[in-house]
Amino acid sequence: MVYRNPVNFEFSTQASDQNEAWLIKFPAQQEYPEVCAIEAVYAKCLRLCAIETPDTHFFNLPNGLMAFASKRFDRQNGMRIPMQSLAAYTGADYKVPGSLDYRNFLRATLMCTQDVRKGCILLNVLCLMYFSIIGMTIPRIFLFSWQKMVNGNWLQPMM
Repeated sequence: MVYRNPVNFEFSTQASDQNEAWLIKFPAQQEYPEVCAIEAVYAKCLRLCAIETPDTHFFNLPNGLMAFASKRFDRQNGMRIPMQSLAAYTGADYKVPGSLDYRNFLRATLMCTQDVRKGCILLNVLCLMYFSIIGMTIPRIFLFSWQKMVNGNWLQPMM
């Protein structure tokens, strides 16, 4: 984890009350070196489609290396926000590809948010499903999470 100063946008490993917590992804040994660049494009596509996604930053590092950072969306003003992953909510085994289909993802979203009035929730879910299909070879159900608001309601899934 690293921390970003919201005023000058500089990253540091030093935590402070003024800095925002961010997660950094480096390519794993078995991944292509461009995986971080692909993540950055993926995040930009989500934003272009008006799908809520955390702030992100792409790093071009020396020697052809790359990194991708995203702001932690489970933190707000230094406090942790309760999150519920799709895998945990449904009890599906996230290690088994196909253990949960997209129809059940939609059903789980309606059950969790208990709000069918917000058509944008279902639209966002459909868009997230689309992006997970084009961006990955298997649906990764552990990537989808709902965020709990102060009033106890659950927000639409984030990715």
